[in-house]
Amino acid sequence: MASGPTELLIDEERFLLTVEVLLANIPSLVSDLSSAKYALLSFSDKFRNEVRQKSSLIPAVSDAYREFLETRGSLQEEQRKLNELETQLVRSSPPNFLSVEEVHFEDTGGALLVDEPRRSDGADAQEESLIEENLVKPHAASAGSTVSTAEGLVNIYETHKNSTLSEDASQTALVLSADDIKRVRESESLLEEEREKLACLARETNVLEDQLELDRSHCEEMSEHVHSIRRNYQAVLAELTAVESERRQYATLREEWEGRKGIYSEARRDMEEIFVLCRNEELAIISVVLEGVNEHVISIERELNEKKRSQEVELAVYQIAYKEQQAVVDELRDAVNYLQRHQWELELMAKRQEIEKYKRKSIRRLLMASLSASLNTGEALKQELSEEYIKEAKEDHRAVSLVSARIGALEARRGVLAAELLRISSTEKDTTRMNCALRRMREILMDEITIDESMLQNEDELTPWYNRELLPPYS
Repeated sequence: MASGPTELLIDEERFLLTVEVLLANIPSLVSDLSSAKYALLSFSDKFRNEVRQKSSLIPAVSDAYREFLETRGSLQEEQRKLNELETQLVRSSPPNFLSVEEVHFEDTGGALLVDEPRRSDGADAQEESLIEENLVKPHAASAGSTVSTAEGLVNIYETHKNSTLSEDASQTALVLSADDIKRVRESESLLEEEREKLACLARETNVLEDQLELDRSHCEEMSEHVHSIRRNYQAVLAELTAVESERRQYATLREEWEGRKGIYSEARRDMEEIFVLCRNEELAIISVVLEGVNEHVISIERELNEKKRSQEVELAVYQIAYKEQQAVVDELRDAVNYLQRHQWELELMAKRQEIEKYKRKSIRRLLMASLSASLNTGEALKQELSEEYIKEAKEDHRAVSLVSARIGALEARRGVLAAELLRISSTEKDTTRMNCALRRMREILMDEITIDESMLQNEDELTPWYNRELLPPYS
């Protein structure tokens, strides 16, 4: 009978347990938030703002928890008042109506005891059937309709009230006459009929609610189906629109392609005509240029032949002059060798004279020299020198040879310059030959004189005293 309020109490207890667990974890949550606050202080301004918001939520949670505790206390107080009111309501329930015969049987202690359990059993059976009909169906349809749940709660409350009245009726009883008790029994029978009708209506209502739920689920399925069809229609419509736009674009591109194709063919014909004209003009220009080039080539060949003939004559003249210069160089080389030997003899003679002069410093040697000089002065020139004197003579000969070699090189250069000047006539009109001659003379004057000292150390060999060869004139 009291399964509905019991489930409500169980749900309330579960809710309270969940809230108590949450409230028990609030300190840990607060500590976690505090630790997270210090960790988030190093983040950006956005995260700092979030930390400030979370910090501001902590007092709000505390206030909500305090309000929850106050609400819980007030709820418990209201529950206590409700229990008191229910107790008072049960105590103020109507009494049990009894007839004279039932009172007589109660005094005898037989019939009333048998009748009361029977009636109470029937009432209990009716109450249990009503509870099952009013609880099972509403609970089955509680997810879809709140009205059936409210009706079930009302039926539960009435059943609980009737059971409480039947339990307390044994304590309060009224003895009525036969007519009054008959009317009471008729009223009770009518009440039972109305209860049965109400139970039938409740069952029909539950069936209708079940059917309503089925229809609602079917309606939702149909709505989903309609939505899916609508989505498919929209997708197909979008694809159709895209295809139509693509067709329009394709038609536009085709028209544009036809126009461009005509323009391209016309431009190609014009370009071919222009290419033909350009080719003809190029051939005419090339023919004119080739004629001019041929004439220029012929004139250049003529000039080259003339220059070749003149240069062949000059080359023959230069070769003759070169051979003459080589003969002169050979003569000069022989003369230089002879002069080198004669120079060495003169240097040795000078050294001997110096030694002889040193020996004459003493009076005795002077007297002996005066006595012997008149006999044969040529013997002094033939005397052999010591190694020391020969070494000194060689050192002096080195310096003298270098100076004489440079003088000889300058003389040879002067001869070359004189030959260049003689080759240029006073009536020369060719500026090119004049410039070439001047350039050669400038190069001869700017050229440094180099002496091969290793060749000057060996006086016994006939070696050239300068290493610069006389080159033939430039062509």
